Amino acid sequence: MEIGDDEEKINLVKSLCDAYGAGPKKETISLKAAFVVLYPLDSENKPLPLVTKYDEEELMIAFLIVVLGKLLCTMTNYFNLAASLTPSLTVATEASEYDWCTFIIEWLCDTAHRFQEKFLRDGFRSGCGGSFLFVMIFYLVHLHRKLVEWGVFPRVKVWNSLEIRAALMDDKLTRDKYGKLLTCLVYALDKAYGEEHSLVLRDVDCFGRTVSIVTQP
Repeated sequence: MEIGDDEEKINLVKSLCDAYGAGPKKETISLKAAFVVLYPLDSENKPLPLVTKYDEEELMIAFLIVVLGKLLCTMTNYFNLAASLTPSLTVATEASEYDWCTFIIEWLCDTAHRFQEKFLRDGFRSGCGGSFLFVMIFYLVHLHRKLVEWGVFPRVKVWNSLEIRAALMDDKLTRDKYGKLLTCLVYALDKAYGEEHSLVLRDVDCFGRTVSIVTQP
């Protein structure tokens, strides 16, 4: 997100905004435009091969736009990517060298903070952002119930529509309210994937800090 005074990256950000920008002020990045680059077709609707290094770099940038916009840093507007994330696209060719896990969490926390700030001030907010996939898996994993195929990682591998529906039904309080299985309001269940699964809350978290438990009635 921080490109500083790197003139090459600054120019790249500008060119990406021009190429993929959506809206009157190019306030978002178009996933539709990225899909076109990600899967280029000739006049006969046949896939075009990658010929030059530039083609490969453009493909990797388009791939990162789609991954961020559809999975990792989604917005309420599911068809676009936030323009503020454009600087992250400058590392597309060496994306494997970066810590995307921390990036996803920080983006989620940042959008949640901005949502709360505006909602408390104005009483409404048009939308929020963050990885819906991460939030869903985090919610499912921390329900007070026997988990699906414990020990498999990443956890998204074990959840299908049937398992998700079963978990939702177990956690349902009323027709449109959930929270029956959420045992902790301050700390979620502290579960270590390398250990045997237990539904018992720990007294100490992974950092050695004492955990204060507040349970639902």
